[in-house]
Amino acid sequence: MQKKYLIIGLLIFLVLFIIIANTKKQDTNNGETIRPKNTATLSDEWSQPIALSLNSNLWEDGAYISGDGKTLYYAIYPGEDLINDFFNNDFKGDIDVYYSEYPFEHGEKHTLSKKPWSEGGVMISGNDIYYHSNKPVNNNDKNYDTNIYKNDELLSFNSEVPQDDPHYCSKLDELYFWSENQIFVFRNNKVEKLSSPINKGEENIQPFLTPDCQTMYFTSKRDNDQVPKIYKSNKISDNNWSEPEIVVSGKFGVGEPTLTDDGIKLFFVQIFRSDEGKYSSDIYYAMKK
Repeated sequence: MQKKYLIIGLLIFLVLFIIIANTKKQDTNNGETIRPKNTATLSDEWSQPIALSLNSNLWEDGAYISGDGKTLYYAIYPGEDLINDFFNNDFKGDIDVYYSEYPFEHGEKHTLSKKPWSEGGVMISGNDIYYHSNKPVNNNDKNYDTNIYKNDELLSFNSEVPQDDPHYCSKLDELYFWSENQIFVFRNNKVEKLSSPINKGEENIQPFLTPDCQTMYFTSKRDNDQVPKIYKSNKISDNNWSEPEIVVSGKFGVGEPTLTDDGIKLFFVQIFRSDEGKYSSDIYYAMKK
């Protein structure tokens, strides 16, 4: 039973969507990561990406930067290769949320992480913290799917299918999330699935909204993409968005876009794979030019 909910918890992260990515990452003799030369490509408005010092030989994922740019929230799987561990049925433990203060040299486990459950998708709005977790919602819950919480309280719109990576946009009182590879919004006490061109193709996940609620960054596989890229789109009306533009790309797979409120710093997650077939994940950031 425990193995079942741990597997479902792992499905909430980007890594299981990019297992076909071809990446390269090497390790030094002491186990610390050498930053790969084949980093992601960003659109012209962004500088070259820079790896965070907190990256380690463990699996960093689920990045979220606070609006003021001072605190980074992220998730850690306590093994080096989540993808191969998943397929080899060799999990090292649950996924926990960590946080790190600028300049992001090391992190500490967040108090919302509870064993043996997996938590992730942290998002902060004012004094409120949103996240998802695969802990059971009651004693009769045997599905262990992921649900969205606000300040440790289960939100009412959760259903029997997993719901992940909440992003609340306070200006318009809209809560975005994704479920079964499609992006939804909860507003006016009802859940709406976003139309095309947001939900287009095989996979549309991990929505992030700018403070004015008018621009969305998200992760998507579309137009026959084999690995996900990060896109952005501008809101035209309530359920009408502009054609998404690629922001971060590369054959390795990227995701989890998150920006500071001033739009100057963009953080994201990138997956790598060694020549021996070992997968790994790190967090990067780029500066607006």
